[in-house]
Amino acid sequence: MATIVNNAKYGDGHEVILKTMQQLPAASKFAFARYKFVPGVSVFKVNRTAKTADAVINLGVGTDVVYLTDDKGKVYRIVGKASTINGTFNHNGNSSKSMTNLLTEIKELVSMWVFEKYFETGTFIEEDEIYSKLNAANKEGYKTIYYESALKQLAALKPYVTDPKGYTYERQGQDRTKNLYINARKLTRKLNDNWNPADIWMIKRSYSMEPLYKATNANELNGLLADAVETQDIIPISLKQIVTPSAKFSLVDSAKQLDGDVDLDFTLKEIQLTSSFANFFVVTNSRFAVRGGFKSSGQTLSVSLEGKMMGAKYQMGAIDARWFANTVQTQYSHRLIGGVSVDLNYMDTAKQQLKEIIQRNGMPSGKISSYDDAIKMVDSADELTKKRFIALMSYLYVLTVKPGRDLPSFMKQCYFSAKKISSDASVYVLIS
Repeated sequence: MATIVNNAKYGDGHEVILKTMQQLPAASKFAFARYKFVPGVSVFKVNRTAKTADAVINLGVGTDVVYLTDDKGKVYRIVGKASTINGTFNHNGNSSKSMTNLLTEIKELVSMWVFEKYFETGTFIEEDEIYSKLNAANKEGYKTIYYESALKQLAALKPYVTDPKGYTYERQGQDRTKNLYINARKLTRKLNDNWNPADIWMIKRSYSMEPLYKATNANELNGLLADAVETQDIIPISLKQIVTPSAKFSLVDSAKQLDGDVDLDFTLKEIQLTSSFANFFVVTNSRFAVRGGFKSSGQTLSVSLEGKMMGAKYQMGAIDARWFANTVQTQYSHRLIGGVSVDLNYMDTAKQQLKEIIQRNGMPSGKISSYDDAIKMVDSADELTKKRFIALMSYLYVLTVKPGRDLPSFMKQCYFSAKKISSDASVYVLIS
């Protein structure tokens, strides 16, 4: 809920979005429909300087007023009870892709503050208090859905935490976990998330981190952390934004999961390939998929791999690039082509790889109707697209052709990598 009536903390230009039809107060549904506004879609900006309006939207009884500007620049005077007006909108910050890192920070801070307030005081932090704690840049990107997601995450976490008071709270690699991650990188040679993807760390104030900082090998480090997690002296929490009615809690223990069976069918079901050669999905019968694509910049030729359960609202996680390159080199003698190594001289090889992919697995789903159709698209494309085709085929080929009958086993390894499960990875809590 956006408490924008007579609330100066949400200043001129602050964005709000009309709630979904299910969430809207009864008085607001018809009033906004008259002006063709769409629940859950229409966005407005708070206007603190307006004295007149292009139209008045009356929400029944009440004399409270707020002025809002729509995306076409029209100013509306909203009149009604403050509770009705506030209950009609959610906060809606800037969500451009250029703000990805900032939005991640906001989501994690919101969740951390929700957890801390509840476990330390037994009360729920109000959304206004969350907003007041954010700095100016974070305020710009804040959305109500982050607060709603954090409350669902808390509901999943509460039953697990047996002694809630006395924790410190921090984001990954800050304060007490800074030296922990430094030592983990030295001992495991893994990037932070590939060793432990926890976004928020709850650590008992009375617990000494020194043994973890001074561990001399990966087994010792992971064993100490596993012991601390078992006693709940440390709770490392990896978070996914929750858009479903409720969140799920799971304890991810790499050592146990590597030794156990995974109740998933990793047999290849289909390949999805975009006609722009921007990304692909290798989908298994279990609905686990590996997505390959380009994401760090508009001109990049570096292929990123991510695991995903098809139909889920979130990515499972990135597949360890170093592990993947080493594995395909040692197991399949395949050299990946990507980044600065892409050269148009590899075009004939890439075309032959696509032909073998189709011969072995059938035509990928999408807008490409045949091999000849794909080659025509490539030949008429610009240089960037041609190079991306070469890079993408290099990865798609090793995922779908080189493993042969071992493909389900290789996809299982990719699944473990996406979930940060490896012999050197450590235990963590996942809320998804």
